[in-house]
Amino acid sequence: MACKYYIDGKESRLYTDLYGYFDNTSPERKSVEDVYKILKEHKIATRVRGELFVTQGNSVQPKLTEINRINRKYPNLIDTTFIKITRATSFSPKNKLYSMSINEEVLKSIPNEGATNSDLDYKNQYELEEFMRKDQAKLSAFEQDYLLDEQALSENTSNQSRISEMANEDMAMAEKKANHLKDSFAAAGIDVEVIFDEDLDVLGQVDSKEDGKSAVIRLNPNNIKEDTTIHEFGHIYIDLLGVSDPTVASALNELRDTDLYAKVAQAYPDLKGEALDKEVLATAIGQEGAKIVRKNPTRLQALLNRIYRAFAKMLNRAGIDATPNSAAKLAQEMLSGDLRTADMTKKISPYSQQSRDMEKLNTLVDEARTRVRTEIAEIKKLPEAEQELKLDRLNRVEATLANVKKVEDFYAFVSSAASAMDTARADYDRIMALPENERAQPKNMNAMYEVKKTLDSFDTIKNIRNLLKAKQKSGKVLQPDIPRFDTIQERTAAILDDATFLEEQFMEDLVPIMADVMLPFHNKELDPKIQALIDNVQEHKRLAFNSKELKRDSQYIALKKRRDNKDITQEQFETAALKRNVELLKNKQILGRDDIIRAMRNAHKDKSAASYLFDPIMYSSEPLIQMFAKSVKAAEFRKNDMTLEFKYDLKQEYDKFAEGMDESDVAALNEDLLEEVEMDQFNFETKEKSAIKTLSLTQPLLINKYNENQKQMYVELGKKYNKPARKDYKTDQELIAAKREWNNSNSKRKYDAEVNVWLQKNTEPIDGWKDKMSEINKQLFKAKKLKIEAQQAGKAEAASMQDVKLQKLTKKLSFNVITVNGKTVPRGEWIRPKKSEYSNPKYEAIQADPKKKRYYDFMLKEFQAGQKMVGINRFSKNTWDDFSYIMPSIRKQEFDRAREQGLISSTKDMLKEGFSTQSTDTQFGLYNEKSGELKKSVPVYYTGLEGSKNVSRDIASSIYGFRHMAHNFVAKSDIVGQVMLFRDIVKNRDTIKVDAAGVEYVNNIAKQIGIKMPVKEPGDSYTYKHVDEFIDMIMFGQSEFKADFNIGNKNYSANKIAGTLNSYMALNTLSFNFLQGANQVILDNMSMVNEAIAGEFATTKDLAWAKAEYWKNGAAISDIGKFAPESKMGKALEFFDGMTEFTDTEGNKIVGGKARKALSKDNLMFVQQGAEHELSATRMLALMKNLEGKLKDADGNVIMNEEGSPANLWDMLIVDKKGKMSVDPKVKNFKKADFINLLQGLSRRTNQTKGNFDRSLLNRRWYGKLAMLFRNWMIPGIRRRYGHGGFTGSTLQVDEELGAVTQGMYISFYNMLTESYQKKQIPMTTYRTMTEMEKRNVKRTLVELSSLVASFAIIAALSSIDDDEETYVTNFMLYQAKRYKMEMLQWTPLVGTKEAFRILKSPTATARPVEQGIALIEQVMFRELPHLVGIPVNENKIYYQRKSGRYNKGDRKIRKKLNDLIPVIRGLQKSQTPEEAAKWFGTLE
Repeated sequence: MACKYYIDGKESRLYTDLYGYFDNTSPERKSVEDVYKILKEHKIATRVRGELFVTQGNSVQPKLTEINRINRKYPNLIDTTFIKITRATSFSPKNKLYSMSINEEVLKSIPNEGATNSDLDYKNQYELEEFMRKDQAKLSAFEQDYLLDEQALSENTSNQSRISEMANEDMAMAEKKANHLKDSFAAAGIDVEVIFDEDLDVLGQVDSKEDGKSAVIRLNPNNIKEDTTIHEFGHIYIDLLGVSDPTVASALNELRDTDLYAKVAQAYPDLKGEALDKEVLATAIGQEGAKIVRKNPTRLQALLNRIYRAFAKMLNRAGIDATPNSAAKLAQEMLSGDLRTADMTKKISPYSQQSRDMEKLNTLVDEARTRVRTEIAEIKKLPEAEQELKLDRLNRVEATLANVKKVEDFYAFVSSAASAMDTARADYDRIMALPENERAQPKNMNAMYEVKKTLDSFDTIKNIRNLLKAKQKSGKVLQPDIPRFDTIQERTAAILDDATFLEEQFMEDLVPIMADVMLPFHNKELDPKIQALIDNVQEHKRLAFNSKELKRDSQYIALKKRRDNKDITQEQFETAALKRNVELLKNKQILGRDDIIRAMRNAHKDKSAASYLFDPIMYSSEPLIQMFAKSVKAAEFRKNDMTLEFKYDLKQEYDKFAEGMDESDVAALNEDLLEEVEMDQFNFETKEKSAIKTLSLTQPLLINKYNENQKQMYVELGKKYNKPARKDYKTDQELIAAKREWNNSNSKRKYDAEVNVWLQKNTEPIDGWKDKMSEINKQLFKAKKLKIEAQQAGKAEAASMQDVKLQKLTKKLSFNVITVNGKTVPRGEWIRPKKSEYSNPKYEAIQADPKKKRYYDFMLKEFQAGQKMVGINRFSKNTWDDFSYIMPSIRKQEFDRAREQGLISSTKDMLKEGFSTQSTDTQFGLYNEKSGELKKSVPVYYTGLEGSKNVSRDIASSIYGFRHMAHNFVAKSDIVGQVMLFRDIVKNRDTIKVDAAGVEYVNNIAKQIGIKMPVKEPGDSYTYKHVDEFIDMIMFGQSEFKADFNIGNKNYSANKIAGTLNSYMALNTLSFNFLQGANQVILDNMSMVNEAIAGEFATTKDLAWAKAEYWKNGAAISDIGKFAPESKMGKALEFFDGMTEFTDTEGNKIVGGKARKALSKDNLMFVQQGAEHELSATRMLALMKNLEGKLKDADGNVIMNEEGSPANLWDMLIVDKKGKMSVDPKVKNFKKADFINLLQGLSRRTNQTKGNFDRSLLNRRWYGKLAMLFRNWMIPGIRRRYGHGGFTGSTLQVDEELGAVTQGMYISFYNMLTESYQKKQIPMTTYRTMTEMEKRNVKRTLVELSSLVASFAIIAALSSIDDDEETYVTNFMLYQAKRYKMEMLQWTPLVGTKEAFRILKSPTATARPVEQGIALIEQVMFRELPHLVGIPVNENKIYYQRKSGRYNKGDRKIRKKLNDLIPVIRGLQKSQTPEEAAKWFGTLE
């Protein structure tokens, strides 16, 4: 008879089974496979692809403990090897992975020895752990390391309780509390069993109480808190007393409206009413009880406590309240053994756990259905080629969820998940079987992302597994369900095991593939430049230019410590420091994919919170992140090229159509090509359809007439044959029952017959309907055949898949054909209104006019091409049409709205749009209507139905904007996979913890044994957060976070209000402001001159040529007001996105009508636009000139221009017949993307951040938009002068965009001075030993300082002239000199600090017009109006008493307050009085 083995007084099934096998099996018959099966059954071991591993689960610790016990009895029987720490996934926590092997030789040596359990007689897990700790001398090195590791892990475990804020509790104390409370309740006649259950997914719970059985409390020993045990016993005590008990009722009253009540309600959203009250009270009892136990009262204290309680009762009877809070009182009764037995008359709730499990099940089903239906809805919008495989699987999954009533009903769902897992594995294996150079292709990266999404989708399977465990432990699995229950348990375990190992393998393999994706975006010009720095260090033994990074390096700090301790000499220190500096520089090189792999896998130092909020992503100190940004920007370039290709086709057609017509009135221009059509719109909130009048391209058929006639027919026949209508029934159920009865009546047959007669008269078959029917029949035949084959082969999942397909095809066929008098007749989507009855005269007129027909056909074709790109099912369309005629829902321009609606109506609408969120807004991304979360897919806009009143009638501009959006969808959808997988890689990287000085913390224990192990920072890094938000912004369209609020039942948008205020402020400050415009010209050009003198990207000769060429080409003035530029200069700026605006604004361009374009509010800032245009063009031209002699043909020869000189890029630009520019194909060593990156990087360096791509994350927030208005120059200015390292990072920046290693120019200059001082030599001697990068920075600094000195000289000269010599010109120059001086001084620490405080004092420029508006209201209400009606008001409040600026004595003060608020007037008046502006700058000094 087999012996039983016991632990904690209970039989251990593991040891009974394992040692029983050893006891009763002869040595020669013992096998490794048998032992593995026993270990697998008890979840100790698992096998994956033939290799054994220790099962991880939530924690590997208990399994290793069991293995250690077994090895102490049978040494070396089971060998385990630590592999790595596996990262947390959606279905398993961060854990250790161990491989396992069973030693067959040891196994065969185990004799049949009968029952021996001397080493297993421990009362509990705690005693076993204590034994191991006390006997550490006997433990192996592995076991000692294991204990240290587990201790470290337990110290870093985060609090996972939903409500408990108490500390963790060890098993000994938990058992002590449990035994004490068990005794207290037993004394009152209540038996309670306590089970410590590691698989419990909560801290603790009370199982459902069955009649005649003890109450059961389950506690999770891995997560138990100080209050958990008392909390669960508190549930039992509350149930026994009942909520009507005075103390319980008092406690509940005390707890209502407390923070604790709110916390519990949030943690248990499924609890309401009495159930929630009980949970709150049990939580309070747990907390109060833990406090009591923590005080650990002695026997004397316990006696005194009893005396106090008796005394309190006496005082209470006397009317004096001396009772502690009621929850504490109940806890005290439980812990002191003073349970009120006489009052414990109620039953323990028998339904609570049952109810919770059922709610969990229902929630699980609802979540799964919602997720699946959302995915199906999104997939149906995709282009058809991408739909079929995804839809088949999801339709099958949805079908499995239809009748889930208990956990066993998830059988089909789990089977489907297993199939998805198999598909994911097959797809993964297919990709990994490809040659390495093919794996990184976008289509394969998208396929890899689909595999990752499948792995991330198994949360539902994990929850099903937990429900299965809970049901199994409750013993409520019905006998007929047992086989299916067991199968589903095995499958869920297998899916999660497979998913865990595939995900680990996936992440390991993904990194090298991602390295191949990123490598082409590395700028190869960088590595030789870094090598030049290394050569300089080695040649001149210099540390200065990289001293900041070196001083924060832990190895350098250790060297200094050794030198200070006299362990090494100064000479040895300098040699070692030099070597370390070289190593740090070499680490910045990327010589191949291995360097990128290392960057993705190694722990990294995080960026600062300030960098996260203010810096564009290109300013990242990690080249890896910059390469990622360039890979995303490459998709932007591809989108722009697609738009440019379409632009010149559109221009040709539009010019021919609009020739000789008034382009300013787009409604009249396009009147013959547009019509209004009523379409049904579904309201997701009311779940009802309603008709909406939409704007449409003129359609071939009279849609409104057909729909009205059809609707009237259905209404009349419904009345005639008494068809049940919703208005006649109280509930939906009654209506459904009535319809079911009516459908079987003779009335229904007559009704159908008359409907068919009407359709016969009013419709006709679409072309090719028989071919469509034939194709469906072929698919039906094939699906039936495959289903039969799958059933015969026993492949239930494959059969189910075909079954779903059959249902779908049958449904489609039955919807589109019926049988009438034995003939198959088309219906549904295969019929259309009869042309003879519903032909549209407006459409016929278009087709009869060659000019209109050509333009209409072109626009319709291109619109349909765009619909194909994004998926035709996103649009509302006629059932018989493949494409939609409904115009894109792009809102009208302000000028068009005013012209069409009138000034008052249009102003009202524009104000509404400026202050509240609209359905057509594109800056917030798209949100899932069910979950409310941002859709993680490239957004598609302009496809929803919008009232024709709001939709633009400018066909050309609307189709152009729609196509620009569609091109964005195509280009970015291609890279979604690689982008999201890169995001996961960054998220999974460890972050090194650093101190305030930027020095990394090192693990002291590891340090003692000679290992450098940095301490890791928990939580998401700022680097990851930046990447994540950047992806949401650039890939998924969420340029701004939505922040809406309500006032008086009206919704307002903080974002839109901030945007409107900013727009007004910009117009008010900049429009016609010639003073500011001139200042911009000076600052921008001085910055470019500074760069030219430095000579890094262009020389002074290049810049001089560029200026001459710009004005020689007429500054491209001929392009003003044109949709597509005609000058070479304009085309080049467009082709290379020289203004950094094509990506963001091109889709909003007005195609025709110079008058309409001239009225755009942006043109009011023409001075600033002119300055920006001149700088951008000359910057571009200078870079083009700098390529002179560097452009080569296929043979490597330098290309010559027409004049026989080496060609520059400007020479090699060509224009085709359509007017589209390109680079001459003879040039073989030029990459357009690299040139644009350089151009935009230099633009940011010399000007400011522009465009959505470089948008700071602070600008995504409404308050950030207000704060950063007019301040986008700050961050580039700081980085240019002080570098990217901040207070703790390296001052050297490897810039992948510029292809240069950069350093703050002030830093280089300062380093030259300090190095000269340290070496006691003149700065020129130090300068000669500096790197080229440093020398250029010294030049930049000297130029800036020289210009500052010059501004001082100009100010001194102009300030000293006599009043009668003052002219407008001298005052203008004085203002510009003073402003330039302040602009330069603000970068110096002394003045810059003062400027920073000024910014903090007035954090947003929009505060000024708000203050001015309030001042105007005060002037009108409290001064002007009283003065007008004769109320005495001090004259100096109404009139100027002396000349003040541009106002004379006697002028009304209200004039200034009004003028300051009116754009254009303010700018003009400010420009007229430069002397006043110059005086204002004097107030800042």
